[in-house]
Amino acid sequence: MTTMALAEYAQQLTFEDLPPSVVDKAKYIILDTIGCALGGSQTELVRVIDTMIRQEGGHPICTLIGRSEKSSPAWCAFRNAAAVNALDFGDDNFYGHPGSTIVSTALAVAEEVEASGRAMIAAVVAAYDVVARVGEAVNPSPERFAQVWGVGTHQVFGAAVAASKLMRLQGDDFLHALGLAGVSAPLPSGLCWNFEARPLSWHKDSVHWPAWAGLTAARLARAGFIGPRAVLDGPHSFWIMSGSDHFEPDALTAGLGNDFKIMDSSFKPYPACRWSHAALDAVGIIMQKHPIDVSDIAAVDIETFHLLEDYQFMDYAPANLVDAEFSLPYPVAMALLRIPPGPDWYAPERMVDLEVRRLASLVRLHTTDEMNRLCREENLWAARAIITTHTGASYSAMVPVASGSPSNPLPEGALERKFRQASQAVLTPDQIEKLLARIKNLESEGTIAAVCELLRGAESGSREPA
Repeated sequence: MTTMALAEYAQQLTFEDLPPSVVDKAKYIILDTIGCALGGSQTELVRVIDTMIRQEGGHPICTLIGRSEKSSPAWCAFRNAAAVNALDFGDDNFYGHPGSTIVSTALAVAEEVEASGRAMIAAVVAAYDVVARVGEAVNPSPERFAQVWGVGTHQVFGAAVAASKLMRLQGDDFLHALGLAGVSAPLPSGLCWNFEARPLSWHKDSVHWPAWAGLTAARLARAGFIGPRAVLDGPHSFWIMSGSDHFEPDALTAGLGNDFKIMDSSFKPYPACRWSHAALDAVGIIMQKHPIDVSDIAAVDIETFHLLEDYQFMDYAPANLVDAEFSLPYPVAMALLRIPPGPDWYAPERMVDLEVRRLASLVRLHTTDEMNRLCREENLWAARAIITTHTGASYSAMVPVASGSPSNPLPEGALERKFRQASQAVLTPDQIEKLLARIKNLESEGTIAAVCELLRGAESGSREPA
């Protein structure tokens, strides 16, 4: 059975099995995810969740990133995953945002069971290997995608693998955890995010529910709860339950143990939907190459693929940060103004700033056959930007692959700069550097207790978050 093969692989993978390049990528994924959570912890979206968790109560076992309080492992995984995704700044692959779900779950369980840094790295890598293969195997046709799609649905397996591995589940217990996770996955709800009647739903990518469900599945299996044994096998398994019309079972095990899927994940240089990143790159290239004064800009034309038009990204006055993340004009205005990407993009005063609104109003969207073909045939989310000035000058740039992708990586040091930018509202400069050093040497940590202590901010001596 394919489900059993994945369970056995995930159980048996050790830190010593990982090439140095995979270890390095895993540590950067963990660093980037934690940085995004620190930045996201200050948003209203996460504050609402924090209020609910305080009302729920529970055992104070694990760290709520950026807060002095602790909570139960499942609620910490849920809340921290939401914090990672709050700014839409976390890593992604073609099928979703795996780090937000996987790393948040791994961090909560590793803290609970006092796992080593090496154990956490191995759990994260194994989780990526499973979740990316499931995403590829159940990816729907374009016709079905137009009817139903989701982001976090399959990521429940990543949470279940990370939690089960760190809990050291064996044999049938690990298999039952995967089965329970699969039948507890959130629905593919992308078409119910209020795209046609904003404001958008704050649950958006639904990366938090799979963290909660996957971790809970592992805990149930550890306690002896029996789950489905073949949730990924056959005509009635997860692929059709998830709403897909397409299943490639061979993708679930192809290259297992040699092709580490974590290497395919992209880092995001901008806190916005990945669909807009090529356009933001193109605008940035123009502004860097040419001495354009923003007061002289008459129009910004973006040529790109149809999904931004289909999902109504031309929101010129977004109501809140989530609407701004799924707007094209707003982040283009940020790029024109050269505002450093990070939480500051969504400061309340900036979102109503008249100059931001003026620049956003200059943006026009055009879908072209060229860009649609690249999207459809090559899975490229490409864009061309054309900036026209009042003097009649015109400047353009074309970006076929957004920066941060494996084929167009960020420059050296960019992820460290992103981490510092995202975390500075929560941690002191000294704490930021200490946390950076510990995560970059995570394999040397006997437990992750020191990392988690730094993540709390207030109790580690940083400024108390508002």
